[in-house]
Amino acid sequence: MGQTESCCCKRSQNAGGNDASQSPSISLDVLGNQYVTFRSDQQESFLIRSMIFYSKSSHRIRDMANNTWFRMEGPNAKETGVKHLILNTDSVHATLMRIDEITWKIVVSRELRALVYKCVRTNQYCIRVFSPPYPPEDYGQLILEEVVPDVVLEGDYDNMSMSFLLYDSEDVFATMERTADFQDSSKGTGWRLLVQIAANVDVALVLLTCICVDAMEREPELEQDSFDKVKAPNGKRNDSIDTMDKGRKSSVPTLWDKGHTPRVVKEI
Repeated sequence: MGQTESCCCKRSQNAGGNDASQSPSISLDVLGNQYVTFRSDQQESFLIRSMIFYSKSSHRIRDMANNTWFRMEGPNAKETGVKHLILNTDSVHATLMRIDEITWKIVVSRELRALVYKCVRTNQYCIRVFSPPYPPEDYGQLILEEVVPDVVLEGDYDNMSMSFLLYDSEDVFATMERTADFQDSSKGTGWRLLVQIAANVDVALVLLTCICVDAMEREPELEQDSFDKVKAPNGKRNDSIDTMDKGRKSSVPTLWDKGHTPRVVKEI
C-alpha cells in the first residue's frame, strides 16, 4: 500500500460485460465477515434495483435464484448520506457513507475498510482496500490524487456496463451491466443492474460498490424524486430482484455456514 504512484495513471480501457470467471490474485475479503464468503468453485449473480441508496424503502438483495443475502436500510440516506447493509441475522454487516459527490466510505465496526471514489482526472471509478490495522471511520488524511487504488472499474459508464479489475493486473473478478428496464406512465422509469461475481470475492464489497456507482451516476436525477415511487408493470413495488422466475427459492439458514453461500446445495 505504501506506493506513491497517482491513481490517475492511465490504464487501457477494457469493455464492460466480461465474464466474471477469474478469482482475483489477492484477497478481497476486506469486510471481514465469514458468512459472506464464497465456496471456491461457485460464482453468483444478482439483479439489484437502481437507486437503492436514495430510496426510503428497505430493499432485499437476492441472487438470481431468489435467495435473500442482505437488505439495505436507511430511509433518510438522502439527507444523512448513510445506509446500512443488514445480514439475515438482523445484524449490521457494513455501513455505506456518502462523503461527497465522488467519495464514499465502507465502514465495518467503526473501521474504514474500503474507499469508493471517482478519479477526477481519468473519470474512472476506483476502490481503495485497507489492510489491518484498519483506520477509524473518520480517517480523513487521504488525498485522492495520491491514492493508489486496488480495484478499478472499466467500461461504458453511461450505459452502466463495467468490469471490476485489479489495478495491477488484468484480473476481471466481477461485472455490472444495466438490464431489465421498465416503465410506468404514472410513476416514471427505472432499471436494474445485473451483477456477476467470481468465486472467492467479498460479495458485499462488490454489491456496495455497484450501489455507490449507480448513485453517483444517477445523482442529477435526485431533484425529480421519482425513483422512490417506481413500480413494476405488475403494479407491485420493485424489490432488488427481477420479476422473472430465475429458479427455485431456497431456505436460507439464519446463520450461514462458514465459507458457503445461501444458495441451496442439491442433495445427491
